[in-house]
Amino acid sequence: MIIRAKAPFRMSFGGGGTDMAPFCVDHGGCIISTTIDRHVFITIEPRNDQKMHVNAINFDKEITFDIGDKDYSQEFEIFKGVVNVLGVKDGFNITAYSELPAGSGMGGSSSLSVALIGAFNKYYDLDLDKHEIAQKAYDIERKELEQSGGYQ
Repeated sequence: MIIRAKAPFRMSFGGGGTDMAPFCVDHGGCIISTTIDRHVFITIEPRNDQKMHVNAINFDKEITFDIGDKDYSQEFEIFKGVVNVLGVKDGFNITAYSELPAGSGMGGSSSLSVALIGAFNKYYDLDLDKHEIAQKAYDIERKELEQSGGYQ
């Protein structure tokens, strides 16, 4: 079974930085933002082994890693983080495509996380709602991968 998912990019109009700790913990945050009509697209297809093969089309790169690999010092650690936090036990071929370039400032890594979680949510019938998917994406980037950033 092949599963496809997508997530939109976002654009912030004001309040950037107010969603980052410790400021938002002490004072609350207020950001005005919206999604835009540009997306990250994910396709997952099961494999017959315990490996993840990622084809990152925009980077013209492919990597393969073992399930459970927590070496987050290499490229495309977001894929490993999602697989590890969700407890994925099966191998998959993953294809990722973005309509905007990396580093555009439009929340691409979060869009990638959300789309990837959404694909596995659909495949495994995890019954995660949109808020739970967003929280998992935040937890993966901020806690599992220890990347700095806010809540938006």
